[in-house]
Amino acid sequence: MVETSTQRYSKAWYKRNRIRLRAVRHRHYLNNREAYREKDRRWRKLNPNRSRELGRIFYRLHRRKLIERKRKWKIQHWNNGYRFSRLLSSIKSRCTNPNASGFKNYGGRGILCELSSQDIRELWERDAACKMIKPTIDRINNDGHYSFSNCRFIELVDNLKKSQREHPRKLSHGSMRLLP
Repeated sequence: MVETSTQRYSKAWYKRNRIRLRAVRHRHYLNNREAYREKDRRWRKLNPNRSRELGRIFYRLHRRKLIERKRKWKIQHWNNGYRFSRLLSSIKSRCTNPNASGFKNYGGRGILCELSSQDIRELWERDAACKMIKPTIDRINNDGHYSFSNCRFIELVDNLKKSQREHPRKLSHGSMRLLP
């Protein structure tokens, strides 16, 4: 190779000496650590998502846009069937999947799901569930299947009270308790 004012090496030389060069670069970093830190600080100012702190500042500055984007997504997807398909999938899971947490109370007792997503939408409109604070689906006859005639939407509080009336908890001393 021809020697110039700046020495250049072949690829083979770099391959043979890569560990030594790495040590040299690290020594250079240790000697110029403050310069590297300053360079990193400048870089983080240009790239706010790089650090958590600056990412939080980015979120605060763009909060309104992000909230508006979430709201638009809810309007577009949540009201156009996502809510109903999610509810239907959880009902079907309880009734058919033996690994589901509530299977013993639903599918284990022989309860089937005879609802479609359209039926759930009609139930939602019939019972005006959009006006409820926390609507939940309820079976009128607790031993019946999930069918259009046997289901309704009621408030979560009322649904919990109904289940407590049907299955009161036993206290440690053996007396029965009904919650208001």
